[in-house]
Amino acid sequence: MQMTFQDIAHVEFLHPKDFHQFYQEEQKFYDAILIDYHMPNIGGIDALKQLREKFGSQIPVFIITQNERLSTKILCLSEAINDFLHKEMPREEIRERVLNKLRKSRDPIIIKYEQLSLDLTNLECKDAGDILSLTPKEFLTLKLVIENKGRLKKSSLLELIWPEQSVIPSTINTHLYNLNKKLKTIKLSIQSGYLELEKTNIQI
Repeated sequence: MQMTFQDIAHVEFLHPKDFHQFYQEEQKFYDAILIDYHMPNIGGIDALKQLREKFGSQIPVFIITQNERLSTKILCLSEAINDFLHKEMPREEIRERVLNKLRKSRDPIIIKYEQLSLDLTNLECKDAGDILSLTPKEFLTLKLVIENKGRLKKSSLLELIWPEQSVIPSTINTHLYNLNKKLKTIKLSIQSGYLELEKTNIQI
């Protein structure tokens, strides 16, 4: 898919490595990245992972796709994309949706649970004021549990975090163990088939 916005400076690449090279040479910061879910040389999710690994969440990323399956959307959200753009959208609508997201990014959306806060705009997590370094799946796990008032069905977590994978019990246990090691004032535990947030005895 090729889009040209005459009033917006932009650069097009068919492969993430070309963007990496250009970024390193130019040393410029880009306001947003648009990725085609079905790229010619690499899948959109793989491209997204490479970009997130290199640049973190500082640059908003948008996925362009014709695939509207819920599982596809959940998979992309688990990798912390900022929005979906359908290929059939008029170019003007795509432009406005991207610009609107960028404008909103100046006013962070924050959800909280006790001393834990999630900045959904900048994909940043703080516990007792300290910034935690979380993976996209860890961030999404906390977001889902907090939005469900601190209690989420384990089966729902599996469907939303690993929508297209067969997950063995040890996978989620390891996932929660790694996440709990990073948390300070709360912990995640599994009680009667539910994932629950619990306060710790640590005084901050």
